[in-house]
Amino acid sequence: MVMLLLAQAKTIVIVNLFVAMLEKLKRYYRRIKKIILVLDNKVIHKS
Repeated sequence: MVMLLLAQAKTIVIVNLFVAMLEKLKRYYRRIKKIILVLDNKVIHKS
């Protein structure tokens, strides 16, 4: 149970950081109508 709570807390922190980054991008590029982000799930790439 404790591990699950820690994993959820870590996920919440990551989500909050991601949202903060998006807000910063929005402020920095406020004159741009559309920002395209390319996100890569590195975990699934294995050689």
